[in-house]
Parts: sequence; structure tokens; C-alpha cells
Amino acid sequence: MKLPQNPTLPAVTMHKISNVREQAHSGDSSLQHPRYQFSCWAETYGAAWAVAEQVRLALQGLTSAGVGIYDNGHDLYDPEAGWYHVAIDITIWHN
Repeated sequence: MKLPQNPTLPAVTMHKISNVREQAHSGDSSLQHPRYQFSCWAETYGAAWAVAEQVRLALQGLTSAGVGIYDNGHDLYDPEAGWYHVAIDITIWHN
């Protein structure tokens, strides 16, 4: 969920934002769609977005674990470190 001290860039961190479970008339359907945020860090804006795109493409093709759906992305900058940060949200549907 956080970068180590003096990380090698580019780097990716992630954390779960939510874990929604679908209900059926009979109760828990076991279908879930948790939302994760992947934070892609790099020394340039273009490199941060390139890493974010690779994460998106890798998760878009999930088959055995579930289906990844790109939800959102936004740009950030850490002025203290001088790093660019692109955060993307992905929802992964699975049983």
C-alpha cells in the first residue's frame, strides 16, 4: 500500500478501496466486485501513464480469477519527491 524508502522507479502500489458483494433472493450470491486503486509512480508524467496503461492492460485480460474493468484514472504530483503519480481504479468481478 505504500512505497518503501528510496524506491526504484517506476513502481506500483495498490490498495482495496471497497469490496461490494452481490446479493440474490436466496442470500449471498458469492459474486463480488472489489475496487482497487493502483498507484503508478515514475520520474516523468509520460512514464507514470505508461505504467498505468500496462497495469490496465494486464488486468483487462483476467479470465480465471475474474474480469477487470477500468473505472477511473487521475494525475497527481508529489512535489517533495519530484515524482509523478497516476492513480487508476479497477473493479474486478469474480466469484
